[in-house]
Amino acid sequence: MLERIAEQAALNGFRNVILIGDHGGGQPQVYEEVAKKLDGNLSGGARVFYCDQVYRPANDAFDRYLTQHGYPLGLHGYLFDTSEMMYLDKDNTWVRRDLVSSAVGDPVVGHTAGDGKAQFGPHSPQNGILGDARRSTAELGKRAFDMKVDYAVRQIRSLLPDLSGGGAALPSGNSTAATSSSPASSR
Repeated sequence: MLERIAEQAALNGFRNVILIGDHGGGQPQVYEEVAKKLDGNLSGGARVFYCDQVYRPANDAFDRYLTQHGYPLGLHGYLFDTSEMMYLDKDNTWVRRDLVSSAVGDPVVGHTAGDGKAQFGPHSPQNGILGDARRSTAELGKRAFDMKVDYAVRQIRSLLPDLSGGGAALPSGNSTAATSSSPASSR
């Protein structure tokens, strides 16, 4: 699917395609392999880049923030994920907010989610949560989301220095497409 999206972006005139993944399997291997395979080999010689900073590095940075502020570590469905969804859930339909106060799963130990390990026991709630989401807030979700955007923008500017305007925002009309599993692009 990533290849097809990148090919279509190039056929529609984009000169730069940025592959961004934000969740789960296939990262970074699949995204990186697709970017290397397609870079310079698409219509019009379009460039294809993989922006890897938005996932593990940004997530680790947010986990460090959580730890520094006394929040518990997690791996799945915990404070990070739930808070981010609360922030993005403008219609209040994605997060069952009435259940957040009881949203605790198996405990996780480690320094960051990157090295964290879930501790499953005989009394596991088996609810899919690895960590504790009870203190989730939209405000924490905004902080997490903003960190991911900041990490991505910094990396994209480093990949495309001719578009950065010396640190200014990417100009409109830059012919750059950014995509994950569905295209979100601007020219």
